[in-house]
Amino acid sequence: MKALRIALAFLRIPRLSLLILGLPVLIGVAITTSQLLVTGVVLESARRGLDTSEVGTAQKKGNLVRELLFQTSEPFPEPRICRWQVLERDGNTFEVPPTSDCRPDRLDVAIRAPADGNIDLEPYLEFLRGSVERIHICQRCSPDLVIDLRNDVPQTDVHSVWAGLMLVLFLNNDAVLEQYASARSSLGKVREGLGKVFFFANGFEYPLLLSHSVAIMAVILNIVGIVVISVWMALKAHRSVLLYISRGGALLPMVAAFGRGSFYRAIWIITAARVAIFLACILPIVYGTFSEVFDLDLRAFSFFEHRGLFPMWLLSIILSMSLAALTSSVAELKERQHAAHMLFRYLPIVASLGGGLLWLLTFAIDGPVSSVMRDMLSGVPIIGIVPIILAPLLGMRLDVLLVHSVLSLLSIIWLGQRNARWFATHVEEV
Repeated sequence: MKALRIALAFLRIPRLSLLILGLPVLIGVAITTSQLLVTGVVLESARRGLDTSEVGTAQKKGNLVRELLFQTSEPFPEPRICRWQVLERDGNTFEVPPTSDCRPDRLDVAIRAPADGNIDLEPYLEFLRGSVERIHICQRCSPDLVIDLRNDVPQTDVHSVWAGLMLVLFLNNDAVLEQYASARSSLGKVREGLGKVFFFANGFEYPLLLSHSVAIMAVILNIVGIVVISVWMALKAHRSVLLYISRGGALLPMVAAFGRGSFYRAIWIITAARVAIFLACILPIVYGTFSEVFDLDLRAFSFFEHRGLFPMWLLSIILSMSLAALTSSVAELKERQHAAHMLFRYLPIVASLGGGLLWLLTFAIDGPVSSVMRDMLSGVPIIGIVPIILAPLLGMRLDVLLVHSVLSLLSIIWLGQRNARWFATHVEEV
């Protein structure tokens, strides 16, 4: 109770409360929500599986870029070709549009023709048709998008953001959409012929369902992202409180007055409160985003049907990321007098990527030796982070996850006790 009262007293300080529970939590929620929204759009598009005719119709008549630029979703009729006339007056040469209907608009397209005036417009009409109202053949007129053909290599000059968006329309012209629809149809026939595609590897509980791996990978990355943000919040909250108090010169007096145990328990209570608020804000969004996806896609994966695998995998991810964050923090604190002290915070990333590369190379080895090597690399803390992250895809065994979790927990305890002075108090800075 004493530690709880101390924590509540700290949180009554407006500036400290905003520093711990305010802006960082909002940033974390915003980042996670953005990830979930992008993932939801991708998975929903994959789930709907629009056929080729629907895709073409949606692109041609429901283009959001066209709606934004021209306030209409319908393609334009055949563009008007405006060949500007060159006139001379009082010794000066200037260009004028041929008719009043050819007065240039910012979202028209100008083509700078060679000096002889010979130009084949058909290749350009293939991707400009339906996306522009007028095409100006001129030398000096200047709408926001100009295609210059006077040199050996064509050059396109874009003079506004709106003209840049018109390039999106050109890349989605009718000819491209027809070829895309044809390719999508052929790809669909190949997928129907192959059916469900499984990958078998030694040492895993079940084969990987390659044909549905996009959905599971999206869920994995979002869960890992939430864990990383939670660990970052916990670490930064712990250090932010200590730094806030130490800058006022009150750290050691508070430790002496409250007792070291009660004081540091209060800080961990604040840390837990920060993470709890973040999770309370984000978990309903997570559930709302993936509720339909779980019913549709993830039930095909045995990993999520096994009662012990998913909780153990989640525990392994939390402990692995916590150990990596703790290692990075301690390494940076102990070596901050070193000229390259900033590099020490990236040691866990280098170790995990190196371990992941070695783990991937084992798939090129045949026989039971590859399975043993994968299990050994997966069980090592930090080095085995990459295979642990991919465990739901590959059906990693429960005992490997258990070994990784236990070793990570023991490493956290040992590292925390051995480096408590560096990680916690910053006594040398007070």
